[in-house]
Amino acid sequence: MPVRESTKLFDAQDNKIGIVTNGKYCPSITNPVAMVYVNVEFAILETAIFAEVCGKKLAMFVTKMPFVAQSYFRS
Repeated sequence: MPVRESTKLFDAQDNKIGIVTNGKYCPSITNPVAMVYVNVEFAILETAIFAEVCGKKLAMFVTKMPFVAQSYFRS
């Protein structure tokens, strides 16, 4: 399920750690993606964070951008 702009983000102990700035479904990787602002200690790759959507906590993981490797040639 994609998370939308302004969705609150939490850590495993239910502390608010950030907010979603943009979220959409990405058909090229067949998964939802989001860009977020989080506290520095949660910006480490593969860190689990949780988004509150419709009263439920959805697990998300920090990944490196870009989400998809470039496939064009740059000379």
